Amino acid sequence: MPSKLYAKKYYYMSLTKPHRLVHSTVNLDTELWNWHVCFESWITSQRSFVHALIDWLATLVCPV
Repeated sequence: MPSKLYAKKYYYMSLTKPHRLVHSTVNLDTELWNWHVCFESWITSQRSFVHALIDWLATLVCPV
């Protein structure tokens, strides 16, 4: 006799339809794009910080 867990898993697998897979794929794509945009923004912020730090250090080393 199959376990309840197996029966539940089989039940949910039988409910999987192509539109659910498409929906999941679209959600994944959206989340990955959001991650990409956020990461790109973070990288840009880090670059700006490094440039500001270099400029600040340059004023300490070589005052104008």
